[in-house]
Amino acid sequence: MAVSVRGQSLTAGASEGLSEADKTSGEPENTYILRPIFQQRFRPSVVKDCIHTVLKEELTGAEYSPEEMPQLTKRLSEMIKDKLKGNMGCK
Repeated sequence: MAVSVRGQSLTAGASEGLSEADKTSGEPENTYILRPIFQQRFRPSVVKDCIHTVLKEELTGAEYSPEEMPQLTKRLSEMIKDKLKGNMGCK
């Protein structure tokens, strides 16, 4: 399709927006993924075990102190996050 605007010719075809491989093969390649790869899916049991392990290690013998709770909760959440990000497992 060609369009003339103020003396300039603009063209837009069916191949616009396609990669070079798609233009030459004639069929676009599907690149979308509907589900995560099996090895990369979320495993709630791993996360639950990690949370349980960290809390057990850090809170064994601890006493409640209202002044220390904001720092403690932040430290615990960061420890859990770091362990899970590090190897998606808590060992």
